[in-house]
Amino acid sequence: MSTSISIPTTNANTAYLFPGQGSQKVGMGLSFFEKSSNVQQMFHQVDKILDKPLSNIIFYGPEEELNRTENAQPGIMAASLAAIIYMKESLNYSMPAPSFVAGHSLGEFTAIAATNSLDLDSSIRLVNERASLMQKACNNHPGTMAAILGLPLEEVKKIETQHNIHISNINSKDQIVISGEPEEIDSAINLAKTLKAKKSIPLKVNGAFHSPLMKSTIPGFKKFIKTLDFQNPKIPMISNITGKPLTEAQDIKKEIESQMCECVQWESSMEFMIEKGITNFIEIGPGSALSSIAKRMSKNLNVINIQSVDDIQKIK
Repeated sequence: MSTSISIPTTNANTAYLFPGQGSQKVGMGLSFFEKSSNVQQMFHQVDKILDKPLSNIIFYGPEEELNRTENAQPGIMAASLAAIIYMKESLNYSMPAPSFVAGHSLGEFTAIAATNSLDLDSSIRLVNERASLMQKACNNHPGTMAAILGLPLEEVKKIETQHNIHISNINSKDQIVISGEPEEIDSAINLAKTLKAKKSIPLKVNGAFHSPLMKSTIPGFKKFIKTLDFQNPKIPMISNITGKPLTEAQDIKKEIESQMCECVQWESSMEFMIEKGITNFIEIGPGSALSSIAKRMSKNLNVINIQSVDDIQKIK
């Protein structure tokens, strides 16, 4: 029997946020697994879909194995959906109903599952295909990424014109991520220091995600997407590419076809939701990167992070 993922659809001043790759950690989702038979069913279903004991890797590691793209991506999705399932069981009608959902990079695919645009089986297979294609692209075009902190976008664009790098994530005014070949990223980091960036942090990734170096993923991913039965999302999803809502199945398919090569416009996504009256943001899944960004954007926001069973009391 397929596990049903569903969340409230009544409009409210609330949005759900789903984290992306890099948020993974050994043990994520385990507390939900231990408390809920529905969560257990979901993890068992994921293992069956992927034909491997992914849940065991998620819960117990080793970390190096979990960090592999083909494990991290479906693992983060599963841990985030586990939180959704447990929240619904625990809170029932008091579960905050979102007006929007948004996911950062990989998190956008979790949002697709959470809004029932795809069922769990299709969502997991989609992410598995995405991870496989991304790893192949990384093997063919080795790359890396770095976070530039405290440097305005205009200054980062200057770096982009002087080095063969690409702006791949605009997370906030003070956090911009660049992608490119390792040597070019090293040179860009040095230039960022010269331009008085507060900090430049190399990221532990083996690919230049959200850049033209991932273009080889598009044909295969388009072909795979055509095999899946997308539905209109029950709740508007905020696009990584435009920062605007996606409400039709065809728009979601178009979004994810090229998403791996496009810059993630997270700041624009957050600004749109805030402008629409969202004051409560709930980050659902491992890590707290999106919560941190939201808190820095405005002190007037109520930001909650749900990673374990104990976090549910923050909502109650």
